[in-house]
Amino acid sequence: VRHPLQEYLKVYQDGKESWIGCVRCGHVLCETGKDWMDACSSAVFPPTKAGPLMALLVGKFVFKLWCCPSCGVSLKVGLVVEQMEERTA
Repeated sequence: VRHPLQEYLKVYQDGKESWIGCVRCGHVLCETGKDWMDACSSAVFPPTKAGPLMALLVGKFVFKLWCCPSCGVSLKVGLVVEQMEERTA
């Protein structure tokens, strides 16, 4: 049984256990209750990657992309505080 979590993520259940996986390739990211983003591949891009008008965010924010480590499908993109990203990278 699977339930949609978002476009490329599903919660799979077999009656006893449940886990979060990639819809595109079926890769298991983690058990439910854990942060699926921790199991992803990620990349960081400057805000200007979205266009020159984003230049005012340089030095303050970066875009972070989370992907399935198996097939590479984009699971989430977020604008995060640059200093926070430097501490977690």
